[in-house]
Amino acid sequence: MDLFITKENTALNEKYYFLKHKSGLNLTVIPKDLPTKYAFVCCNFGAADLDYSSGGVKRSLPPGTAHFLEHKMFEARDGHDSFLDFEKFGGSANAYTSFENTCYFFSCSDNFNENLRVLLSAVSGAHFTKRSVDRERRIIAREISMYDDTPSANLSHNLMNALYRSHPITKKISGTAEGIKQITKPVLMQAFKDFYVPENLSLAVCGKIDKDLIVAAADEFFLASSAAFRPTTLFPDEPETVVRQTVTEQAPAATNLYSVGFKCVPSGKDDIEAMKRGYAMRIALTLVFGRSSDFYCKNYEKGVLNERFYAGFTQTRGTAFMTFSGAGDDPGLIAEMITEELESRRKTLFGKEEFAREKKATYADSLALFDIAEDLTAAYAADVFDGYDEFDCIEALKALDYDYICETFRSTASTAARAISVITPTTDERG
Repeated sequence: MDLFITKENTALNEKYYFLKHKSGLNLTVIPKDLPTKYAFVCCNFGAADLDYSSGGVKRSLPPGTAHFLEHKMFEARDGHDSFLDFEKFGGSANAYTSFENTCYFFSCSDNFNENLRVLLSAVSGAHFTKRSVDRERRIIAREISMYDDTPSANLSHNLMNALYRSHPITKKISGTAEGIKQITKPVLMQAFKDFYVPENLSLAVCGKIDKDLIVAAADEFFLASSAAFRPTTLFPDEPETVVRQTVTEQAPAATNLYSVGFKCVPSGKDDIEAMKRGYAMRIALTLVFGRSSDFYCKNYEKGVLNERFYAGFTQTRGTAFMTFSGAGDDPGLIAEMITEELESRRKTLFGKEEFAREKKATYADSLALFDIAEDLTAAYAADVFDGYDEFDCIEALKALDYDYICETFRSTASTAARAISVITPTTDERG
């Protein structure tokens, strides 16, 4: 008997199947007539999950734990690297950690079932040793050193520390070379035990794939008796004000790099309303600051802005902020110009015709996701933890109207809490 729920959007001619496995694991199958098959396992555990409560017990993890654990999950029971098994079966595998999730994935043309067993074997059990953890710590330290030499990464990290006082977004996803010394085998095992439970994992696959084989694989690696609930992540209270207004750092760069941030009131949780707010803000910011906006065109002609200028809106659990990044001689002047434009446009807003055009463009971009199988699979793997799917995203975007966009922009785009992060070239770079 087929236990999957079929979810379909006839207008898009797209569908997928969903099953809550008896273990608690979330299963999504996206049928596509493609030569390549894709599989993503998403764990709802990321760099922001540092302080949490599990079974009434409060625990804390060192920054970088989720990323460190990602590095160790492909160590097989006998100590060999599971990536070698993917290579044996013709699979191309990788993994990544964000502030909210850790994802493991592969693609292949043949031997899908064999590759899937390698993936599920990796994420369903932790088999590393103290020696291998110590060895990995040295590897991650070198990786951190490489990122520390990247101006763009430091620009963003410094901005988050200027905007937020104690939220985990102020920490680097990979941690620091000094901080990861606190990440030991017991720390990793505790994180695995608490967060890598079936209820907190999702498996999404895409291609010509038999649903029964997916269930059989879940039966093999995730027992019903292993069901448990995800811990509750604890976030500190954040003031509405910023920590500091300006932070400047020197680095090897050809010119000044800047990132201007405005702290916004965060959504209460990740849900459909938060998703709609995100769409509305991104459309509004494109109207005001995008490549065809008066602001950009006028200042581009003056030489104040260039092709590197970017305006965006980001929200994570407990954060929401607008960012404006680029390169230029006078970041302070650009920050003032952005602030003035935000204040002005909160009053004058934008025309209905330009809103309609931008909404159509955004809608077209969203539809394109359904033709990019790898990205679509990744999206479905993560969506389940937010309580919506890609069909909901399309419908929410379609339903956005002019009044909603205007009200969301007016209420969200506050300029009261602003911070500027600047990277200036070292003397040698200036010549």
